[in-house]
Amino acid sequence: MKCLSITAATLALGASCASAWLTSTTLEYADVSYFVPHLPVTSFTGDLPAAKEAGLVPFTVVQAANSTLSSDYVQSQLSVYASSDDVFSDYFTDVLYIQSLCDGTTLDGTLDATVFLSQDLSSTDILAPGPYFLSATSGDVYKAYRLYPDTQSAFTEGLVPYTDDSFHSVHAAAFTGQAEVAVPVPSRLYSIGDDRPLAGLRFAVKDIYHVKGVRTGAASRAFYSLYPERNESAPAVQRILDMGGELVGKAKTSQFANGENPTADWIEVLAPFNPRGDGWQYCSSSSAGSAVSVASYDWIDHAIGTDTSGSMRFPAAYNGVFGARPSHDAITTDGVVPCTPKFDTAGVFARDAKAQKKFAHAWYGEDRFTEYPSLPKKILRAVNSTIGGFPVASNASQDIYDGFIDQLQAYLGADVEDFDASKEWLSSGPSEEELLVYTNMSYLAIAWYDQVQLVQVPFFADWAAKYNGSIPPINPKSRASFSYGNNNVTDASYAEALAIRANFTNWWNTAVNPTNNDTCADSIYVYPAGTAGAPRYRDTYFLQPSVVVNWQISHAAVYGGLPDFVVPLGQVEYASEKTGVNETLPVSISIGSAQGCDWMLYDLLEGLENAGIIGPVKTGKMAF
Repeated sequence: MKCLSITAATLALGASCASAWLTSTTLEYADVSYFVPHLPVTSFTGDLPAAKEAGLVPFTVVQAANSTLSSDYVQSQLSVYASSDDVFSDYFTDVLYIQSLCDGTTLDGTLDATVFLSQDLSSTDILAPGPYFLSATSGDVYKAYRLYPDTQSAFTEGLVPYTDDSFHSVHAAAFTGQAEVAVPVPSRLYSIGDDRPLAGLRFAVKDIYHVKGVRTGAASRAFYSLYPERNESAPAVQRILDMGGELVGKAKTSQFANGENPTADWIEVLAPFNPRGDGWQYCSSSSAGSAVSVASYDWIDHAIGTDTSGSMRFPAAYNGVFGARPSHDAITTDGVVPCTPKFDTAGVFARDAKAQKKFAHAWYGEDRFTEYPSLPKKILRAVNSTIGGFPVASNASQDIYDGFIDQLQAYLGADVEDFDASKEWLSSGPSEEELLVYTNMSYLAIAWYDQVQLVQVPFFADWAAKYNGSIPPINPKSRASFSYGNNNVTDASYAEALAIRANFTNWWNTAVNPTNNDTCADSIYVYPAGTAGAPRYRDTYFLQPSVVVNWQISHAAVYGGLPDFVVPLGQVEYASEKTGVNETLPVSISIGSAQGCDWMLYDLLEGLENAGIIGPVKTGKMAF
């Protein structure tokens, strides 16, 4: 589409007299920091306006809707911009670039020469509405990014687009001593008129996903330094970009996505800070940075992580956000540092169920799973607290769970049955052994055998080739995991573990929750997520890392490839050892069903949100 009449103008709109200055490629104005990227989006030719600071002219693109432009229209557009965008401010209103698709656009009498100075400019490109920077010498035009300090230490680095399909790390000061990095976010106004399903949504990726032009760290200094910038993005990341998502940064992970405790095991990277409660709570592990970012900052919409044995669900529960482990193979995990392809899944964090559903449908693809006309009429309430079922220790938390299950039962018109996986296994399972005995170390055999072969072996070999046969320094948990995989798992025990997994999956799909054509599955199952609102402090010391993983109800999704979604329900008070006052922590539940029933579960959660049974969560200390 060709722009037929374009003018640039200076308006006297009472812009603040606060000063701005250039620090490398960052600007600060009225306590707001901006980033000017390397590459321009277009160039202007003509009578360029004078620079305001550092050779740059902040300006705003306004789209003219009619052939006559009035002051009221301009002011109304600027008001809309200010109310809907956190990047736009009065800093960008001294100069307006009026972009019209109407031939011969004119200014009415309210925009006379006493308040409006017209200068003709031209560009071959149509610019999206919103704030920009103009070089007063070259005429180059740059998008405006707002820099936010990462006060919760959720990110490894901020990112901006460098070319159409690659990114550049932003090494910008965070403008505060308590933030490691600053994260650049683009104007939300740039997505106006973009009809792609994820247009303008800001997201972060866990730092095990490869991003073109950026190094992958996986929380290992040696891994980060050894391998160069990646030549292509993981397909799962690229799909979000193709759908219009705006990648703003890489989120922290525990090393190689293994389970780590903050004080004892997060050696090379500082564990993110859970924003809930007293600020010193456990953030969980693996996808922790992704969950913390969504729980902490309104300026980010989503973050993606992975779930191998709980790495989406536990961070979601501890940080009080929505987090989903999808059915296995919902989307490819190629281009992701693996734990084991047998269990690895890619999931998304959100602050409300409807936004999470919208993202998942676009990301995985509308036709990835089947829609069903009805919802299940049976709820399996997981019991037996020794394997992660009800009841929970806190009466206040249990009251929240009981109230929700009652509402869920009424909403579905369903029956509720207590479900003890251990007892059901002995009754209908393929082995006479207890479930915990039968599964025993099978998860470890699969996970650490695969990670040794897929991560440690090539990583150590590449390091040794470069550094005279030495081995790279790694965290205690990684050493323990690799050691277990090397010394305790044989090809035979690995094959046996895979058989155990297959037997469990077959049992679950036939005896526990078979599928059908009306509701996808006969039932949904529910169990308490995380600590159910009990405090767990980040400064707890541990003697040594443990690689033992006993079977819990949360592992049903791991072994069976099932979808399992964490839903925040409420919050409870606790007496904080750190602040000396009562604080609140979120209480969340896990809801799962049969493999492939993802859309059914998303429909259920959307319906529960529409009915007011569940609701969005806030950022910061309190989820509700």
